[in-house]
Amino acid sequence: MGEHDTSIVIAAILQRGGEIKSAGGYLRVLTAKARAGEFSLGPVLMALLRGKAAKAMRERRRPGDGAADLAVRYEARLATSKFNARYAGGATGDDRDGN
Repeated sequence: MGEHDTSIVIAAILQRGGEIKSAGGYLRVLTAKARAGEFSLGPVLMALLRGKAAKAMRERRRPGDGAADLAVRYEARLATSKFNARYAGGATGDDRDGN
């Protein structure tokens, strides 16, 4: 893992601080994957997007407000599609197997 990827991983760990029980352990696992040639930033960035969408949903959610729930789900799906188009070779959020 180079300096660029390491910087992104550390920023992601800091951003998701409350969700990661052991930041050191998480970093060790990702480092081991990088050494084995199995590391990809995709899952790290997707976890950030999912966390952002979940936070937005919690903040916007009002009891009985189905329109707000629908809007948040749409935004999360759109963010996932944009991410996949840019980083996963054009796969959309509908593709379960990454094709």
